[in-house]
Amino acid sequence: MIDLAGGVLMLGVFAPVLAVAMAASRVADGPGVVFTQERVGRNGRPFRCFKLRSMTGSDGDTPDLTAVDISERIEALKDAGETRTTAVGRVLRRFSIDELPQLINVLRGEMSLVGPRPLRDHEVDDLRPDQAIRESMRPGMTGSWQVMGRSLLQWEERIALDVDYVRTWSLRRDIALLLRTPGAVLSGRGVR
Repeated sequence: MIDLAGGVLMLGVFAPVLAVAMAASRVADGPGVVFTQERVGRNGRPFRCFKLRSMTGSDGDTPDLTAVDISERIEALKDAGETRTTAVGRVLRRFSIDELPQLINVLRGEMSLVGPRPLRDHEVDDLRPDQAIRESMRPGMTGSWQVMGRSLLQWEERIALDVDYVRTWSLRRDIALLLRTPGAVLSGRGVR
């Protein structure tokens, strides 16, 4: 109920921001301002995660990283993404505006407002058995590692925060994370 009510409220509040962001992206970078990316949801179910386009090219424009471990792969993907980020995309990413379309995923029941971040299938494949508990909850738009450092955190730190979140979940903690998210977003700390 909180996800549904909060998702509707936030979509209403952020609709003007979303409209301006989409218009700016369309003018600067052409059509195709919203894209989907396959992510892994609760209990391993795949879903299409909505985002505003912030980079040039496509998901296929990433380096071949099959020979490196997950931590190195994540860092290399971030570095590759940095070189492809558009001018409008830098602003969208700086303030996490590119993630506002995920409110649609919340309304569809694929995501929650708060939870572990949705991973790609190759990232889930690299989880250790003790880390797989993070997949028992719906992924969230925000969560522990979004308010505690974002991209400044290493892969193992992010996963550890997600696992701790799942193991110690409470509504009170969700509310605290929601309240801390605007400050984390506006600070721009940890954005790449």
